[in-house]
Amino acid sequence: MQHMIGKLLLVVGIGLTAAYGAINPAAVDAQSSAASQLGQASGRASEALASYCEAREAAALGSSEACPAEGGAFDVQDNADALSGDTRVRFDEWQAAVAARDAADAAKAAIPAMPSGERLKAWFDRAGVPFLIGLVFVIAGSLVSRAAVKAAAQATSTSSSGKGPVDFGAMLNGLHASVADIAERLGQTAAPTPEDFRRMIAEIEALQLEAFEPLVEARGQVQARYGMATFAAIYGPLSGGERFINRTWSALVDKHWPEATQSARSAAQELASAAAEIPGGGAA
Repeated sequence: MQHMIGKLLLVVGIGLTAAYGAINPAAVDAQSSAASQLGQASGRASEALASYCEAREAAALGSSEACPAEGGAFDVQDNADALSGDTRVRFDEWQAAVAARDAADAAKAAIPAMPSGERLKAWFDRAGVPFLIGLVFVIAGSLVSRAAVKAAAQATSTSSSGKGPVDFGAMLNGLHASVADIAERLGQTAAPTPEDFRRMIAEIEALQLEAFEPLVEARGQVQARYGMATFAAIYGPLSGGERFINRTWSALVDKHWPEATQSARSAAQELASAAAEIPGGGAA
């Protein structure tokens, strides 16, 4: 229920901020409208000029000031009295389009540009209060949703045997101690026997199942409790430790004791780095 309320607040808040944040002051709307009208009028004037020039060419009237020949040269001035028929009609249409363009340009120029401070004040007078309400909804929805996620994470942060909350710090420190012990024993064995290989492989397989897997499964609870930055600081080296312990297992299976020893030491170092990032060693 709490999660649904958070989502609803977020949806309403985002809708309000998007709708009212996009509203412009009336003067800005007028400037935009005038600019749009000028653009349309300029386009119509260009089209009318092209039509007039085509009519001159069709009537074999030669180049003119408005329709110069290649290179910019022209023979005559554009004069309505010297035109007739379709060419005169196209000329008049062009002149009307030019007049409309000039009028649109003058209308745009007559609207003064608003300084940024005045524009912000005008926007706030028109849409600021609903925008702020939407912003409050977004913040409230984020907080409610985060609280719901955290509550759900804490509710599910129990061990698989039902013994209560998982003490993430204790688990990670215990895993580090176990891996460090394995690394030390590997280093102290100069001539390993087949039984040594079998025993170490079994110990590592137990750690992978009983220690690494619960820590990986607890990642959602850790992120909800400590935040993304601390989560990344813990799980970066923790993942490195898991990779090195897997490499230790592979080296033992391949009967390569020195490589297994070095990988176990690297795993212990990574796990020590991960454990050092837990704030106060608290439960996740």
